[in-house]
Amino acid sequence: MNGTDRLLKFNLLDLTDLQLLMKIWTQRYEYRENRLKYLAALKTEGINPYPHKFSVSMPIVQYIDRYGGLSNGEHLEDMSISLAGRIMHKRKSGKKLFFYDLHGGAFKVQVMADVRKSDLNEVEFGKFHSNVKRGDIAGVTGFPGELSIFPKTFIVLSHCLHLMPNQKSAAAAAANNANLMGNQWVPGSARSPEKYILKDQVLLVLNVLGYFLHCCWLFIKIFRAQYYLIFWGLFSSIL
Repeated sequence: MNGTDRLLKFNLLDLTDLQLLMKIWTQRYEYRENRLKYLAALKTEGINPYPHKFSVSMPIVQYIDRYGGLSNGEHLEDMSISLAGRIMHKRKSGKKLFFYDLHGGAFKVQVMADVRKSDLNEVEFGKFHSNVKRGDIAGVTGFPGELSIFPKTFIVLSHCLHLMPNQKSAAAAAANNANLMGNQWVPGSARSPEKYILKDQVLLVLNVLGYFLHCCWLFIKIFRAQYYLIFWGLFSSIL
């Protein structure tokens, strides 16, 4: 059963569902808090986490049209191109090589961040890219290569404060895309409410119920000692 089906059959009286909801909300809350602490640390170091401006050379779709035909191993290192978009996937090969899928509009390009091509040293490179998260809006400046851009500079323009859905493997993503292609909605036909659910409604349920449960948990944690004293007083009076 996937996450959407589980939410459709969510039962407030089911302890397992409540624990699942609390776990999801806690993960999202802690992720946001950690990101805010990271941004505060950057400001303390005198680094502006939200750069004022980043100029792009061309949109991603134009970059693909112009340099998508480069042959295997061909690099145009004498050129400098600037692209910007949202990071939707992140992979790494050790601490010296990171791969990103940079999305702009309906198109994407692979960003191959190699410490040997970067303006950062090895320590700075590993520290910086370990804090780049999916959902961040980034700007990269580098040279074109086969189906990729190799950045010399990498800037996070806007940090995503919310936890993104779990990243699917390549096989799972391909299977999901094939399933979507076979079940596309045709304009004019009826929609099944069990299949088409607005994501913002699901997130609203998670936020409201999760916030309510979190407040209850804090209330119990703060006043737990008082509850024990009251219970002990009642028990003593009965005896």
